[in-house]
Amino acid sequence: MTTRSATTVNFAFWTILGAVLAVGCGKDSELPEYDQITGKVASIDKASGEVSMSYFSEKHNKNVEIHGRLSPEAEIFIDGVTARLDDVRIGDQVKVLGRVEKREGERNLVALKVEVNRREPPASSSPG
Repeated sequence: MTTRSATTVNFAFWTILGAVLAVGCGKDSELPEYDQITGKVASIDKASGEVSMSYFSEKHNKNVEIHGRLSPEAEIFIDGVTARLDDVRIGDQVKVLGRVEKREGERNLVALKVEVNRREPPASSSPG
């Protein structure tokens, strides 16, 4: 990702966060709720853009699965490099920034930014 792209994404994120904080959290607020979730890719339907991920919910103290879809404008990165949904694999470690929608009592996430981390931690070298 270029520095300019990173700056644009950061600016957009902070602008949205600032708007949410400025208005407050009243029940009558029509501003969407945003969330960032880190977990693993559980399923991908490339034709429809429907995806799901599993993550540990501290609130529920267990692993849960959340379903959602990709926004048409969603940005996808694998190890910091721009990618496509076709490049994402089941089981990938992923961090998703998205807009939360509630349908039929379930939270659904509309993914705006997807970051996949496939980098292996550096191997520790043993003294020789």
